[in-house]
Amino acid sequence: VDVGCYEFDHGYGNHPASATISLTSIVSGSRVLISKASDGTVIYNDIPGTSLSFNTSHIGDFNVVVRKASASPFYREFNASGTTVANQTTTIKCLQQLDE
Repeated sequence: VDVGCYEFDHGYGNHPASATISLTSIVSGSRVLISKASDGTVIYNDIPGTSLSFNTSHIGDFNVVVRKASASPFYREFNASGTTVANQTTTIKCLQQLDE
């Protein structure tokens, strides 16, 4: 779209929306699973470092599960949810508790 005084749509359409999901305070070695809340489609499933930040085309609600891994076997599973908004960052602090 031309933003001048004679605005004209060149027919390129809308730019695809994207958002950023950021997780902090992850216990090293934990596996992170992020999925769409609506249908469970996996957005991310891997073992990051102590933080994670990535762009996604999913705009809406999502669920986060941080599972203990062999490198960190003494932590409870952490569950959270959030909502992505176009062109913004959603940050979740992973408060994993010790499994005593």
